[in-house]
Amino acid sequence: MGLFKRTKKSASAAGLAPANTPAPSTPTVPAPGPPAIDPFFGDTELAAAVEALQAGDWRQAEQFLDARNDPNWTERVLRGSDIPLEVTTQWAEESPSCRSLCFKAASEIDAAWAARGSGFADTVSSGDAMVFLLRLRGAQTTLERAIEHDPSSPEPWGLMLTVGMGLGAEIEESQQRFDEAHRRMPFHTYSVRAMTNLLLEKWGGSEAQALEFARWVDAEAPADSPSRVAIGTAWYECGIMHALKRNHEGEGKGILVDMSTHLAGTGDEELFRSMARILDGLNDGVAPPAMVGALHMLLFLTGASDVDQARLVLRCVKAIDNRPSEHPWKLLGDPALKFQEQQQHAIRMATTQLEMWKRLTEIAAEKGIDLKDSNAA
Repeated sequence: MGLFKRTKKSASAAGLAPANTPAPSTPTVPAPGPPAIDPFFGDTELAAAVEALQAGDWRQAEQFLDARNDPNWTERVLRGSDIPLEVTTQWAEESPSCRSLCFKAASEIDAAWAARGSGFADTVSSGDAMVFLLRLRGAQTTLERAIEHDPSSPEPWGLMLTVGMGLGAEIEESQQRFDEAHRRMPFHTYSVRAMTNLLLEKWGGSEAQALEFARWVDAEAPADSPSRVAIGTAWYECGIMHALKRNHEGEGKGILVDMSTHLAGTGDEELFRSMARILDGLNDGVAPPAMVGALHMLLFLTGASDVDQARLVLRCVKAIDNRPSEHPWKLLGDPALKFQEQQQHAIRMATTQLEMWKRLTEIAAEKGIDLKDSNAA
């Protein structure tokens, strides 16, 4: 993890970049004082549509969504939003469509979880549990109507995954729903996020299942697909589960330390590969709003321990720019402040790695050693 101690890798030339690889310029250190968190990462038009929905003006939001024609509109509009059920209900009644019905279902899902609470099952009263189930079943009915309006849309199938999570659907049934969404739109973002969560141990799956799915997404999804957050999400959640288990067994050294230990090795390698693929796919080195969340997760989970990784970390900081996110930084405290601290930390650590590499190449040149030779010491 970026803020955690990492086991140093061997300084052998096999793990270093070729000597003639130019070092990237160090990003400008952000101005003092963390900026406000924007869940839309600078997408002001989308933020305006959400604000209109929150205020009850679904017509303005619908006009924007029609003009944007974003195939991932549900995932992006719902992220960090609090849209009243009465607004989406009115929208679905006055202008029934796959979209309006999906938004109504999403509000029904939110209302169901609000009634239940986020505690373990034994903390939920029988009355609240009944409200939870009834609202989720209502959302399922709403989504069935949405499918009738537009059988080609992946959106209702993605939301069906979230409904199934609350109703205790078997993984096989969830896989079928994901497949329906994937056939309609490969790597549909909402569906990938939901399926990643469903395969985690806390929902009846396992670390192996969640990572297998996330690796498939990371390998096959386009480099600019927001769904590529799956690999980071899977490792983050598995790391937390590992830490909680160690704590329960009395062997924990703290959630953050145990998470970092769990990521060492395979997790590090996969996360840096994913980071490189995303960064290589950016046109100007700055991530579009839809990709910022994935890079935040990768920056949070990684810490540079060699010069190649240092270059990636600097590129990642530059791509995110000064756009903090609530998740996953809230695990450390004030998310905007912790993100800004990590920016500074990443720049310092990566710069140190690059300076060490520069000095190493100078010494090697003086001694006539070719650092591209894997046998060079």
